[in-house]
Amino acid sequence: MKDVGSEPLDGETGRVIDLFLMPELARSLKAQGWAARAWVNGDAKPVRISVAKPGWMIVVRFEHLEFAPKLPESTWEPTSDQAGDVLKLDPARYQQLLGTLVK
Repeated sequence: MKDVGSEPLDGETGRVIDLFLMPELARSLKAQGWAARAWVNGDAKPVRISVAKPGWMIVVRFEHLEFAPKLPESTWEPTSDQAGDVLKLDPARYQQLLGTLVK
């Protein structure tokens, strides 16, 4: 992520941020050459996003954007297809797993 500065958009000045994938992630996804730019208004909401790669580009503009104050509890419940992929860990086991991964 790189803050590019301020830029006016429809009479309102907002921040412009360039977004990049980490090189390792880009390689593993075979997504080298991709770039994205986000224009964010004073309320920290995106108003425009562009995504590009060599020979291809798309720009999305948000005219009205609302964030839900709270996601429904069902958001965190796995579907029947996903249930087999869920692993519940108690805090001690989680700490052990985290310690193994971050060495």
